[in-house]
Amino acid sequence: MIYNLINLNLVLKKFQIIINEKKNKRLQIDLIVMIFYNFNKIYFIDINQKNIDLLNYFIVTTLHQLKKMYSEKIRIIPKLEIKNEFLIKGIRYEGLRKIGDPVEFANKYFDQGADQINIIDIVASLYSRDNLYQIVNKITEKVYIPVCVGGGIKTVENIKSLLKCGADRVIVNSEALRNSKFIKEICQIFGSQFLTISIEAKKIGNEYFCMMDHGRENSDKTVSNWLKELKKYDIGEIIINSIDNDGIENGFDLDLLGIVEKENIKCPKVISGGGGNLDHFSETINKFKVEGLSLATSLHFNKITIKDIKKHLISKNVNVNSL
Repeated sequence: MIYNLINLNLVLKKFQIIINEKKNKRLQIDLIVMIFYNFNKIYFIDINQKNIDLLNYFIVTTLHQLKKMYSEKIRIIPKLEIKNEFLIKGIRYEGLRKIGDPVEFANKYFDQGADQINIIDIVASLYSRDNLYQIVNKITEKVYIPVCVGGGIKTVENIKSLLKCGADRVIVNSEALRNSKFIKEICQIFGSQFLTISIEAKKIGNEYFCMMDHGRENSDKTVSNWLKELKKYDIGEIIINSIDNDGIENGFDLDLLGIVEKENIKCPKVISGGGGNLDHFSETINKFKVEGLSLATSLHFNKITIKDIKKHLISKNVNVNSL
């Protein structure tokens, strides 16, 4: 495995800010998450076997701590869709409207207690991705939770550039569907923990199909068959996005989740598309085994907050990271 070794000073600066500003019971968790998601940003002046061994030990022990502390906890994950320099939102991936500055929204969600932030550039495959790099860089300066980024990722160089900007994980959809060898290449170079596969599912007739390019093109692969294929790979996480329920806030697509459940996927699963009120989250968790709940519209328009969701889930005896 090749480690992306970048900047120790940035990591130390982030640690110091956390220590100075976060004097509450989440401090230890924040620090451990910080270590794990920033080990790829550490460099050694002298690259020798001793330092490599130390880095490997560092990673293994941190993973063990994370597994123990985050076992079976449900993560709340805001989804930020980016077009040029703006945060945007549509309904069923259409009718996109500008919402505001993605950096400001990321900071707000971090302060509310988000466990992770997913950023998707919906036009990166069509235009320059320089704006995305700048946005990710600004967000990761003050946000100390995992920041996962996707949109138009087609090459290893795209991934390296995003990691250098501060992304902790990459999200891949279209290129994985077009070239499944790309999944293996990412895992071999960066490790499976860096890879999230996104599935943009749309019901056509009686089948759910995997869509590409932000819902613009049908891959002709059913969700069920794609999940079967993905079992062959060691993937860090899978996001299930319902295009049909996106932005309408009527609840998650339970039929789609039923298909996912039948495939018995072992890696963590995040559901997205349709979460509009607090009961949608607790009812879905009670019916299906998922590790993350992702939402956008209801957060962006201040209909509910991350704190609202976590308090509600705690009242339903759901294990979430503390506020």
